[in-house]
Amino acid sequence: MIDSSLDNFITTHWLNQRVDIVVAVTSTKDQSSLTTSTSSSTTTTTTSKKPTLAQTASASLILDTELAPFFAERLSKESNMSDAFYHIETPLDLLLSQQFINDYIKPGGFTALTQYNRLDDGNVVAFIPNGKVLLNVDKDTYQQLGLTGQHSHFSKTKPQRYVITLDCRSKEMMPDSSLYKRVIWCLKDRVSSISMIVSSIDPSTGHPRPIKFPAGVNVKRVVNIKKRSYETYRVPVVPALNGVDKAERIEFMECWNEALGLVLCGLNEDKVVLNLNAALTPESSRLTDCFVASTEGMVTPQSVLSLIRTVRRIMTNKKVAIDWVSIQVTGFQDTPVTWANNEHGYHINGDNNYSIILHPNNEYWTLATLGHQDTFS
Repeated sequence: MIDSSLDNFITTHWLNQRVDIVVAVTSTKDQSSLTTSTSSSTTTTTTSKKPTLAQTASASLILDTELAPFFAERLSKESNMSDAFYHIETPLDLLLSQQFINDYIKPGGFTALTQYNRLDDGNVVAFIPNGKVLLNVDKDTYQQLGLTGQHSHFSKTKPQRYVITLDCRSKEMMPDSSLYKRVIWCLKDRVSSISMIVSSIDPSTGHPRPIKFPAGVNVKRVVNIKKRSYETYRVPVVPALNGVDKAERIEFMECWNEALGLVLCGLNEDKVVLNLNAALTPESSRLTDCFVASTEGMVTPQSVLSLIRTVRRIMTNKKVAIDWVSIQVTGFQDTPVTWANNEHGYHINGDNNYSIILHPNNEYWTLATLGHQDTFS
């Protein structure tokens, strides 16, 4: 069960390009007791044996099997849409035909983002799952289009960028409205063909759905790139989650991200330098068997939710004991929004990522990592 706060945090981060997971495994430990009797009391000493190869292999097999739908490459090239997204070349007005709006955009779950265009000096278009189309454009393009928008939050004093929002669920975008007719006319005559990546979720099931694009759209189906491994790494020990104040939690999470970055870069225990940060001192870290995996391409919020549900189910499996699970989601740097409708800009970097640490007792921590220009922060 995912609480509403975490559900909203994940599902409103629309545009994700990658998800990484690190599962720190504590194999089931055999306990042996040595009992010594004395005249006054009985003393029991418990020692822990090192996990056996069979226990380690069992944990690896369980994780690999349970998490295969998210991180295993399919043998068949005809993988379903849960593994893939679309890369299209199209005039923008074709995606705003009334039939396409009614079939895919109005119901919700349709997501698209322009490629090869930069948010700081180019023109970016995004379709977000709530039925809105966002055009984040430079001053010249804004004046050429002639559509009403607002200046960007990040260029108020000397407006150089503008945001045009089209709500496909509003009456103003009905086929007979003057605004809709003007939008189509402007886009047909004044916007050249654009390149976009696209995915669509069926709002009634939460599952990916195939898209039938209008005639004239050039379509290529792209499969997400997946990797996974099971190796030993030096990783942080998660402190007790109860009673930790916000400042201490943020400091730990920032160190945590750096430490986990080493793992995700494939550095093993022989290459990691201790004391690199506060999370990797000899006292705060240990060598641990880890399942490490990633999916890169276009990742839907629904797939992240499904991953978390699967991880929590694994945590209840007595055959594999888990210290913690870290899930890191990376957003597209040139997205015009991050969480919900919060405007995103690009200044030095366009970071809009988040991390979640899951604990076996169902508690969790979250950390959002944002660039300088983002109204979410």
